[in-house]
Amino acid sequence: MPADPAPPILRTAFKVGDRAAVPGRNRILGPGGEIHLEPRVMDVLCVLAAQPGEVMSRESLIGAVWAVQFGGDESLTRAISILRKALGADAIETIAKRGYRLARAVDPHLVEASPRPAPVAARQSGAGHSQALRLKGRGPNRVFPVAS
Repeated sequence: MPADPAPPILRTAFKVGDRAAVPGRNRILGPGGEIHLEPRVMDVLCVLAAQPGEVMSRESLIGAVWAVQFGGDESLTRAISILRKALGADAIETIAKRGYRLARAVDPHLVEASPRPAPVAARQSGAGHSQALRLKGRGPNRVFPVAS
């Protein structure tokens, strides 16, 4: 019996409902802030997001993410639990005797996942600020008082 083909994995940034997933950084960005995920947990989300609304069997998810035939059950259950906490309890449905389904809409055309804030030095103006940091021992060119 030939093995099932590996399911596709979405590797670019995408939106899941009101949250943005950034697989390259293992992050989910949403109204509550930024959540860091373990790489395998993000891989489970990416497999589910590649086929939104489709039921994925436990076996195909384990094969795609862990590439093992046996022993991935507990890891998959844990990954689904973590994803439900990150995305919301209703984001992933369990389909009895069949597998899991991503119940949220997926937008794979997310251009900018999160604007990065400007560096502190660029936000602060004037040389007085950097000199104050150095004197306090917190700048790149720290000045340490010498006891006499």
